[in-house]
Amino acid sequence: MPDTIVYHLQRVKSDHCPLAIWWGKDKVSKPCRPFRFLSSWLSHYGFGQFVNDNWRNYAMVEESVKKFIETSNKWNREVFGNILKKKRTILARLSGIQKSMENYRSRKLVDLERKLQVKMERVLDNEEMLWKQKSHCNWLMLGDRNTKYFHSQANNRRRVNQINALKLEDGM
Repeated sequence: MPDTIVYHLQRVKSDHCPLAIWWGKDKVSKPCRPFRFLSSWLSHYGFGQFVNDNWRNYAMVEESVKKFIETSNKWNREVFGNILKKKRTILARLSGIQKSMENYRSRKLVDLERKLQVKMERVLDNEEMLWKQKSHCNWLMLGDRNTKYFHSQANNRRRVNQINALKLEDGM
């Protein structure tokens, strides 16, 4: 397989490095998605104040919702941030620290790695909530961070909800 690439991923809670294999498939452009309230926003310390500041009591509820959606999308981009991008950033930083610690081990690097692992836990919790919400699941096996399961459920649901063909009465 000439287009296959193997990546060594960062250790998070183990002394083993996981592997990722990229098969070389082309990326498919994604359509625009409608507004969705993310339950992981509730875990952000400033979200309650954001709602208080941005919910307006207009005469029309529709206008209030429209304004709130606009400000929520902006808040999500600028304050909350992309969960998956945060995860990639933390993993890249962990990788750099772990590579540095192979050559030189210092207390400062160990403390920084520990802090990043705590941040990573929070990001993984948010990612878990994201995929649970997208897959419309209400439960999770105890003690298992099963985001791959939820990711596959969300993608499967999206695939099932597509209309691939229409058939007329004459068979066409």
